[in-house]
Amino acid sequence: MAREKSNKVNIYKIANIFDFDTVDFDDLDGFVKEFEDATRKLFIRRLKPGTPNWLTYLKPLISSNVDQIKNYNSSFILIIKHNVNIYALSGGHAYSKLEKYIEADFGVRMALKMIKEKGILALNQRSLKGSTRQIYRAVIGYDPIFDKDNFTRVLNSLEGTGEFEGRTFRIIGKSALALRTTKDIARLSEVLAEIEAIANQSEKIHFPKSFIVEKEETIVNELNDEMLKMVSAYWRGNSDRDRLYLEFKDAFTQFRCSRFEARFKSTKIEFDDFDLDIIKNLYIDNGIKDVASLDDLKKIMLVGFNEDGFEEFKGKFKDLLVCEIIKDGKSYIKIGNQWLQILDEIQKFINDQLRMIQVLKNFLPEWNKQQYPLEIDYNNFVAEQKQWKCMDQQCIVMERPSKIELCDIFDKTEKRFFHIKETWGSKSAYLFTQGSTAAEFFYNSVNFRQKCLEKWPDQFNGDYFDYKVVFGIVSNKSSDDEFPLNMTFFAKLNLYNAISILSQIGYKSFLAPIKVIN
Repeated sequence: MAREKSNKVNIYKIANIFDFDTVDFDDLDGFVKEFEDATRKLFIRRLKPGTPNWLTYLKPLISSNVDQIKNYNSSFILIIKHNVNIYALSGGHAYSKLEKYIEADFGVRMALKMIKEKGILALNQRSLKGSTRQIYRAVIGYDPIFDKDNFTRVLNSLEGTGEFEGRTFRIIGKSALALRTTKDIARLSEVLAEIEAIANQSEKIHFPKSFIVEKEETIVNELNDEMLKMVSAYWRGNSDRDRLYLEFKDAFTQFRCSRFEARFKSTKIEFDDFDLDIIKNLYIDNGIKDVASLDDLKKIMLVGFNEDGFEEFKGKFKDLLVCEIIKDGKSYIKIGNQWLQILDEIQKFINDQLRMIQVLKNFLPEWNKQQYPLEIDYNNFVAEQKQWKCMDQQCIVMERPSKIELCDIFDKTEKRFFHIKETWGSKSAYLFTQGSTAAEFFYNSVNFRQKCLEKWPDQFNGDYFDYKVVFGIVSNKSSDDEFPLNMTFFAKLNLYNAISILSQIGYKSFLAPIKVIN
């Protein structure tokens, strides 16, 4: 018996803020309306020319007119109203025209309800561990419930086997739901009816729902405006920076930089430590008293140089700025150039994980700023009192230009690395990243451990097992009974990431609140 013919379709869901009449592509970039009735509109773009990707490579070998070498692509967009919802089908290169209208995670949400248990074949995620990066995994028999890393990842797409129209197909969920149907275009309403029935079912596969990328333009603009107010108030000295932080895309790049430049409005400033307070204060000293617009945030360019004077990185201030905002009862965080809504599931998960960290109350002495004005003064005092070793500002130089500070204080007897900083809010993220990165180097690099042994022969013997890392938080807020749950989300996220890394190498993590006397 002949196999029944099926067609592959990509189905998008139009966001509820749009209605059937406002979604229109007629006379847009070559699209022409070919058909319309009460519930459907079809737009087609015929034979749009494009230059083949391979032409640049082969051009030196071609003697004839290369302008005549073209690919021709035809595309379509079909808009369908079904019950109270509006959907879109597309083909060719039409997706870019649909992007602003669609629900960005519709396909992923549907795939979670359609793909069979243990039926996942591949997935794509964005990790938020320190920086945003893409992760693609091909998997078989994968159960996401046992993978705690999923709490710090955004699920972009999911591929697996599932049932539709009574048959088993490969299903792909991204922004669109890609599947096969045996029903022709005249029966498309039956396809959408089955999809809507599935949409009302429970998930067959559960991925932690940690973040949603905010796509609604009105909300994004409001969040950007609120961020600008926060930055401006902080810049003018009218607010703290608990919810503002500058983050490198890669912690190792930061360690390779020995100096930095910030360039803005013809003013170039140089500094040694990558810190928001330093950048702000230097600009104020140079006469720039305020940041008045989003364009100003985009125009501040930050550049890092290694010890040889070569540029290691360059980035816009706005793209490196992390900002947390609570709006209409919802929590948002800006990482890179996107706003993410922080969902309850990840907040509960991280709080539950942080509750398990041992907090060493009254373990480290108070910091009297009159007696010990600088961090290194306090660290020397603690090390002498406890008979430990102060290693503050003593870096291990690896293959140039990398240099790493192992810790601020080391306790040889208990094999404890102490990282101490006067910090709170998002700013504390650097402390946690620094501590976990240094420990990773110590554990993984024979060369790094050998250099530590050469620098401090009375402290190390070459072993690297069963060490402990203590994060000393210098803030009276850290003495609160709710600590560390009273920290900002970004700080808690980075603390969770740090203790996860340390746990993987067998190192235990501790928190030590330090009171301040000014």
